[in-house]
Amino acid sequence: DKRVGPDPEAYADLGVASGGTTVADWNQPFTFTVTVTNGGPNDVAAAAVAVAMSANSGPVTWTCVATGGTCTAAGSGDIADTVDLTAGGTLVYSIDGTVPDQAPGPYVTAAASVTVPAGVTDPVASNDAALQQSLIPSIFLDGFETGDTSRWSLAVP
Repeated sequence: DKRVGPDPEAYADLGVASGGTTVADWNQPFTFTVTVTNGGPNDVAAAAVAVAMSANSGPVTWTCVATGGTCTAAGSGDIADTVDLTAGGTLVYSIDGTVPDQAPGPYVTAAASVTVPAGVTDPVASNDAALQQSLIPSIFLDGFETGDTSRWSLAVP
């Protein structure tokens, strides 16, 4: 549906949600999922998807699968993608990495957002950003510990 008047404008309810690994210790893998949706009523072309990884995440790779749209198939590092998404369409980004040894905590994070292109209004802007966190449960994060950290445990006897 397009609004008719002196300044016609398209409407599309874009949204973003995140999920994935909630706890990952040093040298352990994590996977985050960022899902971008278009609740309509209009298709959008050239919307912006951004996912900024925290500095302590180490290198990451990602893939994108589109159902009812187009996105860049794969990449590495932060995501800055220009996408097309039909009304009712979905994009799913899967981000994989490994928490670096001695990474400062307490979390590895992915801050995701989607922005409609110029000339399109998003009637529900409150669902345009999401934050996913993976706890680094190391209790010693000050860097003063020594020894074989692979033998350390968070288990309480």
